[in-house]
Amino acid sequence: MTSRNAVPPAARDWFMQIRFALSLIPRNERGHWAGLTIYGLAVSGLEAISALAVFSLVRILVDPTGIADLAIHGIPLEPYLRAGAGRIGISDPVVALALVVAIFYAFKSLFTAYVIYRQASVPLVSGAIFSRGLFAAYMHAPYAYHLHKNSAEILRNVGTAVDAVFRTVLYAFVTAISELLMMIGLLAVLCVIAPLTTLVSIGVLAIMTYGTYRLTQGNAYRWGAEVQTLSKTMIQSVSQGIGGLKEIRVAGREKYFIEDFAQQRARHARLYALYTAAQQFPRLMLETCFVAVVVLILIVSKVGFVAGHGILPLLGLYAYAGFRVMPSLNRILISLQSIKFGAATMRDVHADFTILARGDVTAAMADAPLPFERELALHHLGFNYPQDSRRALRNIDLVIRRGESVGIVGATGAGKSTLLDIILGLLEPDSGSVTVDGRDIHSAIATWQKQIGYVPQMVYLFDDTLKHNIALGVPDDEIDLGHIDAAIRSAQLEDVVAALPDGLDTMIGERGIRLSGGQRQRVAIARALYRRPEVLVLDEATAALDNRTELYLSEAVQKLSGTMTVIIVAHRLNTIRNCGRIIVMKDGAIVDSGTYDDLVKNSATFRDIASHTVEKTGAVG
Repeated sequence: MTSRNAVPPAARDWFMQIRFALSLIPRNERGHWAGLTIYGLAVSGLEAISALAVFSLVRILVDPTGIADLAIHGIPLEPYLRAGAGRIGISDPVVALALVVAIFYAFKSLFTAYVIYRQASVPLVSGAIFSRGLFAAYMHAPYAYHLHKNSAEILRNVGTAVDAVFRTVLYAFVTAISELLMMIGLLAVLCVIAPLTTLVSIGVLAIMTYGTYRLTQGNAYRWGAEVQTLSKTMIQSVSQGIGGLKEIRVAGREKYFIEDFAQQRARHARLYALYTAAQQFPRLMLETCFVAVVVLILIVSKVGFVAGHGILPLLGLYAYAGFRVMPSLNRILISLQSIKFGAATMRDVHADFTILARGDVTAAMADAPLPFERELALHHLGFNYPQDSRRALRNIDLVIRRGESVGIVGATGAGKSTLLDIILGLLEPDSGSVTVDGRDIHSAIATWQKQIGYVPQMVYLFDDTLKHNIALGVPDDEIDLGHIDAAIRSAQLEDVVAALPDGLDTMIGERGIRLSGGQRQRVAIARALYRRPEVLVLDEATAALDNRTELYLSEAVQKLSGTMTVIIVAHRLNTIRNCGRIIVMKDGAIVDSGTYDDLVKNSATFRDIASHTVEKTGAVG
């Protein structure tokens, strides 16, 4: 038997899930959620009046003389009914009463329809607002956070998971409250009319409802947790299969990815089928309970608690109440199951949002000034990746003057990319500091990053036009075509643009699939130069280029030296041959520095790197 402690607290206490969910409601939407409760109270009142009206109508139909007894706060209604009936040409006040009940019921139905619309729209709108906030939190999260966060989990959380929280958990909670209020109103009417029978019926209903809930609650959480996990792995399977389609197709491994996805999707479907079937179980139990209550009324009437002539109106009232109460009870139980089913999703979304909300300081420092006029300095820098015992960087001291061109070389694993990530402000050092003109870059990280043009080794292009890929996130009306033309010339992209059918407005496909590897790299360089940066950082940016294009780009970058600071990481030494200074790294430390010629003469480590470059490329470094 599974111990209670093996189940997470979130599964044991759905009230905790509601508290978490309520904390995620956007502040300007909380009034709308409070309004849903008020609407629920209004519907409850209308339902109670409807129950009284139906009971009165049935009683009068059985005994028309009873119309004389109808009154509100001691005021008889018969004169008003006769007067109203006469004005519309109806002689029978009973018919007039029936018409009034019908009109009232129509109004109640229209109002209830509006409430249902509000109950549906408020969670969806709130979910959309929260999704935007959660996505923004992910986008502003520290870069180190994303090093161990699977993108499929992020895709799930900002999409289906948020929908599940606001529709499955919060909407279920509002539904349960609304239905409970309506039930209370109806049962209060029944208590006034037949207190003993109603109290006994309520006791039976309470026992049946609690028993049904206990039977279904545990599985709902377990199924919801597994569905949450499967939602992530299915996205991951599709993303990996499509992302690696070229290699998978050539290797003939499509079947593996198809079957892997199919198994997860089938399990996902089975779990939802079980959950859907479990949602119908309360209805079957409650229908049985309702029949038992009707039988109970008949038995009570036979033993003299209810007069025989009053049994028909009472049964009519209970039939109406059953028509309304049984579905409400069923929806309450379904709502409680939904809250349990969404508990795992709620836990994941709440945990991410809470962590990211605490850590998001980028936006707050977006306008802090950080001028770069003299030097970028790294002081006693050290860094270690979590769960990695080997130091990625050790005691780095480096000063880069404004306008200087610096090349960084080293074998794989030497720490070059980690050093760049720290200079870019993506990672914070464990020890030491990175300063610009004596000021730590993390005191104004957003301002520092706005001064940087960055070209990664692995280029990510969007399924959009070439113009939008170069401008990267700039609205159409703010794109500077002059800057784009200059960036295209510097990145040697003129021939590419000329060959495209729609020029800059050509759609280049997901990840730039309609371009070659070298062309994609040049687009990334143009993207970096479009910003007119103070610092240009190239991380293996020429690795995918042919020798001729690399030569042209190297010359273009060389011309930029003096107008901007250039930092280049490269394996192909032709790229950094003309840099004013070259830094040699090994095992996370700087072991040598100097000009290309100086290092060839004096650095064994650099000569070893150069010899390996000749072996791999066939070109002299």
